[in-house]
Amino acid sequence: MSTHCDYASNYLIMTVLETTQLTSEQIKSMTDEQKKDLPTIIDVLEYLSSIENANMRENLRGGMRDLFVQGKYAVMSDQAWTNIPKLYPCSQTTFTLMRGESSYHADSHPSLYRPQTTMTDEDYRLISRLRACEFIAIMKRNRVVQELAKFCKIEYMAIAQHYGLATEFMDVTNQKWVAAFFATTKYENGNYKPFDPGDENKIGVVYVGEPLAHETYPDNIRAMGFHYFERPTRQNALVYEMKETDNFDAIPFFKRIMFRHDAAASEFVFKMCYDQLRYFPKDDWATIAEQIRRLDYPISQAAISECRNYGVTQTDDEIKEILQRNHILFEASDTPKAMPSQPQMDEEFRIWETYLLPHLARNILRLPTFYRVP
Repeated sequence: MSTHCDYASNYLIMTVLETTQLTSEQIKSMTDEQKKDLPTIIDVLEYLSSIENANMRENLRGGMRDLFVQGKYAVMSDQAWTNIPKLYPCSQTTFTLMRGESSYHADSHPSLYRPQTTMTDEDYRLISRLRACEFIAIMKRNRVVQELAKFCKIEYMAIAQHYGLATEFMDVTNQKWVAAFFATTKYENGNYKPFDPGDENKIGVVYVGEPLAHETYPDNIRAMGFHYFERPTRQNALVYEMKETDNFDAIPFFKRIMFRHDAAASEFVFKMCYDQLRYFPKDDWATIAEQIRRLDYPISQAAISECRNYGVTQTDDEIKEILQRNHILFEASDTPKAMPSQPQMDEEFRIWETYLLPHLARNILRLPTFYRVP
């Protein structure tokens, strides 16, 4: 294994940039002693802070500085020469995209394309699409979403991804603490917890894209479109769309930063994120998604109708047959079972009009529309 770091020394810690030179093969063959030479997540955060500082120095003057204020939203068109806007989340690293993973996978794929053991891959992808479309059908019946859709493009499938439905997307963010949270926690029994001392011989990874110019923004990056749903809002959420043959670890746009898990550092990040509540607030939409993911949840006709917008070509009868052989229930109703009651939705709209819409209006930047950020 050859790097800038001399592995014969137990006292030399690799820099963040030196870890980006490690190949996939070198990472997979690292011994426990070699892993101790890697930086911690604190070193990675310091590196990301240096990018933030460079952004602020470069954009200190003029209206552009507001693009680097956490909590603000820039209006950006969906494609060049169109008038379909999205609300793009700003941060100290607005155009630097990141993804944190607590374990390194040389073959990294979105949930829709991961191998299955309980059903065929083809059936799994169809049923996953139907579950996501069940969630989307509920979104489209929500009055707040209907109002927002009049002036802002909504990435429905990307929102479903952020609520745990299997899709062809990988989550990314432009906020360093979000990336650090996912890089230093593990998901167990419905909650996240920081890595503990027994995990210190393991390594994590933070993927970082180079700061972007508009003309170099990848076509398969999708901004979430608007910021009404709590979870993607708090996570400064974007997604990276992938094909079945794509491997996230091999995408040239992102450089791979390796780090060693350290219990104290993981605990620090976890506490900075309010024990996960900063990025996973209690949210009615999370409850809806949890219902839809249950094996005993019945797929509605509404989901079958909606899936036609997402490339599903099987007939209704073929879909019902696939559901039946995988022991998934079907309901002929055009109203999804997880649909909130009308009084619930009326109260939600009242809260939106009274509190959330004014808050959003105050935080939309009064800048010329940018393009092209998908």
